[in-house]
Amino acid sequence: MRVAKRPEFRGKGLMAALLEQLENEAQSKGLNCLYSLSRALLPGINAVLSAAGYSYHGRLINDCYICGIFEDMNIWQEIINPKGIFS
Repeated sequence: MRVAKRPEFRGKGLMAALLEQLENEAQSKGLNCLYSLSRALLPGINAVLSAAGYSYHGRLINDCYICGIFEDMNIWQEIINPKGIFS
């Protein structure tokens, strides 16, 4: 998801705020785990997910066809309700 493409919006924490909102909503709906497939070429989203505590679980090579080329996708995971998974 490219949220802050325009330079004046970069570095303002918008993606982190959206991610937190998504996590809160997912938790309120009883979800236990969140996953993200993020473009490997975009360091911003990968840095946000890492800083938010998501675990990196590898890379899918040539997994997604975007704008005429195949791109690698990074796999990220966050357990938001451990009791729901391990109970």
